[in-house]
Amino acid sequence: MHNDSIILFSGVVISNMFLLLLYSLFLGGVESKGMVGKVSGVVGYPVTIPCDITPPGPGDSPHLILWYKNIFGTPIYSVDGRNGLKTATHWRDENVLGNRENFFISEEKDLIMAYLNISNTKPSDAGPYRCRVDFWKAATRNFKIFVELATEVDALNIYNGKGQLITDRIVSSRINGSISLSCKSFGGSPQPVLSWILDNETVAAPVDIVQVENSVSSRLELRNLQIKDSGKTVTCLAKNNDLYSPPQASVKLEIVLAPVRVEISRTVSTFVAGTSYNLTCQVLGSNPTPTTFLWVAGKKLENINVRESSDGKIFTIVSTFIPTPEHDGEFISCRALNKYLPNEALEDQWKISVVYPPISVIRAEYPEYTNQSSLSVEVARKIILSCEAKSNPKPFEYHWRHKELGRINSQSSTSSKFILQDIKVEQAGFYTCLAENLQGVGESNSIYVDVQYPPICRDETVLDIFISVHESVDLVCEMNSNPVNLTFLWNLHIKDGDVVNPVDVPSSQYTQHERRSVLTLTPRTPGDFGTVTCRARNSVGVGRPCKYQINKKISVPGLKSCQVTTKWETILVVCDPENQVYDEHVEYEAELLDTGLGISRTLLSSVPTFSFPAVRQNTVYTINVSVLQGLPSQGNGVEKKVKFSQVLSMKESKQDSTSAPTDVSLLYEDQMIEKLLPLLGVSGLLIFTFIIVMVSISIIRRSRDIFKDKTLHTHIAFNQGLDQDIPGVHKIRSGVHRVHSMDQLNQITFEGFSSDALKTALLPKYNTLPVGGVSIVSVLQHTNSVSDTSIVKRVTFAKGSGSTSSSNENSSSDSVRTMRDRSEYMNDQDPPSYPYEESSLI
Repeated sequence: MHNDSIILFSGVVISNMFLLLLYSLFLGGVESKGMVGKVSGVVGYPVTIPCDITPPGPGDSPHLILWYKNIFGTPIYSVDGRNGLKTATHWRDENVLGNRENFFISEEKDLIMAYLNISNTKPSDAGPYRCRVDFWKAATRNFKIFVELATEVDALNIYNGKGQLITDRIVSSRINGSISLSCKSFGGSPQPVLSWILDNETVAAPVDIVQVENSVSSRLELRNLQIKDSGKTVTCLAKNNDLYSPPQASVKLEIVLAPVRVEISRTVSTFVAGTSYNLTCQVLGSNPTPTTFLWVAGKKLENINVRESSDGKIFTIVSTFIPTPEHDGEFISCRALNKYLPNEALEDQWKISVVYPPISVIRAEYPEYTNQSSLSVEVARKIILSCEAKSNPKPFEYHWRHKELGRINSQSSTSSKFILQDIKVEQAGFYTCLAENLQGVGESNSIYVDVQYPPICRDETVLDIFISVHESVDLVCEMNSNPVNLTFLWNLHIKDGDVVNPVDVPSSQYTQHERRSVLTLTPRTPGDFGTVTCRARNSVGVGRPCKYQINKKISVPGLKSCQVTTKWETILVVCDPENQVYDEHVEYEAELLDTGLGISRTLLSSVPTFSFPAVRQNTVYTINVSVLQGLPSQGNGVEKKVKFSQVLSMKESKQDSTSAPTDVSLLYEDQMIEKLLPLLGVSGLLIFTFIIVMVSISIIRRSRDIFKDKTLHTHIAFNQGLDQDIPGVHKIRSGVHRVHSMDQLNQITFEGFSSDALKTALLPKYNTLPVGGVSIVSVLQHTNSVSDTSIVKRVTFAKGSGSTSSSNENSSSDSVRTMRDRSEYMNDQDPPSYPYEESSLI
């Protein structure tokens, strides 16, 4: 056992000596100007590890750089520079570095440094590192670098004097007061040192500093604070390294002042409903800025403008206010509240007056009615309506409007009551009241007054009816009533001597529907003729009946003869009736119709004699005489028969005349001729005007041709573009243009073709005048110096003679001869100047 212990101990000693030997071989005895033994950093920030790769001698260079973590083990990063460092191959151990590494080389004079930069460091990145450099010639070089990483604090908080965490970063105090603050850090390696700064000025030694394991605390007392300290920032720093700015926590000081005055700007004495106003409220002396709003009747108004004075002592708000009638007598209040002093809020109140037109409501006061939208009352009763109006100022006058009549009732007074005594049917309808004050007129809701009355016959005149025995007639009875639920009753009034006895008609003989009833009456004996009445009943009672006088029909008498006489401007009609006995139920009607104006006049008489004064002369009249039975003068005509008709023409004459029936057809013919005469006159005038115009046009054309013949020739204008149809020029199709006068020929343009074109196509194309042929007497052409071609500029024509066909032949031969002569002339001499003087025609 003892020997085994000795052997084990000897093995441990030998192993340690071997490790020391290796360590000395790799790291011992290497010195470098650019190398450091320790690199400091902060977790979370980048750290750079240096490695000196300067060759020991000239002509040498590194070809392999290796980085190790914890001295031994496998490399974590390598740079293979056997093909040069600029094109070196890089490799990393992603399990250790991930993608956080960055390799770069820095050269300064005779020093070449390689750097391995690790970003976003972790606590595990701290510890020893080894850099190994292999040269082409020199021996391998190893460097040991220790990376030391500091860890910032995990949290840094500021607490108030009660140990409560300050979350809103604001701490408040009254003026001349004190504030107690404490700062506490958690975590961090090494432990931080806490310090205080007040508005960038370091505060003298804190009250105390307490370090407990993983936390450090510091307390600060600020006394006798003034308004000038308001807004300053108190900062606590936790520093444990010199590489980066330390973590910090800050709070802002608020020196609290309660508002000393709140005032609403009272710029108006009264408000007008519906008008927009801007209300202003000022608060004095509050710090910080108070929460301030304007309120009306418990409703907050939105601020449209908020401003603070430069010294911070005056705070002003502006709100929009649109008053309504409900705001009359309410309070506008402005309340300012300092959030640190909720019990010291100030408020200003203003009782306001709002003027507005009346808001009216109409009510039925008598008779009392639960439904205030309508009122039912019987005719001839009394109603009382009242008008309740709310307004400021009070109404000084009331009006009442009956909408059915579309007018304001004449009753207008300071009384708010409207009384209708003995109400009538026509006074039913909608009523409203209107109350008036200085702000205007307010109309109320409407109430419907329903006037109920018993049934009344729609037409109360007695209707005379003429029928024969066993002849049936429908008697229609229509009632006006309210309500409309009716019960009808028909009566026959039979005369028995001097006594008239009413007899009820059975309901089976008449029908009824709402306000209408129809009785079918058939007299069977002479005693059935007489008076018939129709009555109706509703909930109000029985009203006035409809009456019918049933008369026995007699034959309508005729007329023996009628004589029509004209005297000056009067037409007299005298007829002889067949029956000379006077009948009170028979009347005579004469109608005089002015056929020219379509106006008629009618006369009624108990005898068939009529006089129509003030008739027009030279006018045709139609006269009709009729016999009517049933007192037509009273509007109850039953039967009408025309017994005489005649046409009469009034002529200007000083003597009397008597018309004859044989003149009727002649008068109608004369009347038609008189109507057609104006039409015939207008038609003749139009035909005569047309003949004159056509003769004038013909004379003008003939005069032009004569004038053209006297001048013997004309010139062709070059501005119409008609040469486009000439064959052989501009690839145009062939065709013939027919012209009827030299004036038309003068409107044709010849441009852009040579004399050969004229020779072959011009005359056959246009030589179609019906009065004779056309010959070319002169040609003016211009030679183009560039293309050595001749272009015709103007052609002068003269009329030929003979028929159209012969003219064509003669003109063609003349044209060729003239064209040849002119061409020779223009080749020998310069062209005359006059064609160019007339270039305005081109």
